[in-house]
Amino acid sequence: MDQKHAPPYNNKGNCLYELGRHEEAINQYDKAIALDQKHASYYYSNKGICLSELVRYEEAIEQYNKAIALDQKDARPYNGKGICLSKLGRHEEAIEQFDKAITLDQKFAAPFNGKGNCLFELGRHDEAIYQ
Repeated sequence: MDQKHAPPYNNKGNCLYELGRHEEAINQYDKAIALDQKHASYYYSNKGICLSELVRYEEAIEQYNKAIALDQKDARPYNGKGICLSKLGRHEEAIEQFDKAITLDQKFAAPFNGKGNCLFELGRHDEAIYQ
């Protein structure tokens, strides 16, 4: 593996994630981040996904915040952060993140679903059916 370029580490992390080996995947994403700050937002998001799978939601939110700080135009970290906030029962905050993701990418279905689920959990059923 080319140890001077980040994509192979990211790809290995993705494979490890698919195998359910989330801790190992996180290590690969850390290596990618160290090598490539230009695309680090993507790697931080991947790391956040792994941490979320490990039910380490607060840590995942930190990674999504790092991704957002580097690229405010990518809907994915807002969606990931919204999912984590929802899992923590912080539905109003989650809705804010889902709305940001929706604003950035109207074709990205996941934040619509996440927002609808949060509205449902909050008992706002009339609003939820329109998501």
